[in-house]
Amino acid sequence: LDMRFDRTPIEELLGDMVQLTGRFNGDIGRARRFQQDNQGLFILRALRDAGFRRPVILSYDFGAEERRFRALSAKDPTLFYCPDYADAKTIRQAILRAVGR
Repeated sequence: LDMRFDRTPIEELLGDMVQLTGRFNGDIGRARRFQQDNQGLFILRALRDAGFRRPVILSYDFGAEERRFRALSAKDPTLFYCPDYADAKTIRQAILRAVGR
């Protein structure tokens, strides 16, 4: 699941812009960037709320944000990630980890 959706039409993005704008003290631009940059997490939440319980691999480099990923995966143990610049071998390894092999 891709993390960033900066090329998606804004009307198709998930997330409550009123709430996000409030979170960013009325700065609509910052709220929109946050919504786009973290859209994968909004989609993941919608999937989980709809009952989807299978593993999910986020396409995002959490290498510099290990604490953030640990916090996310503590709430969602079937969450994994693979850097978006990964080669085929790295992607395969992420898939095998996700399915428990």
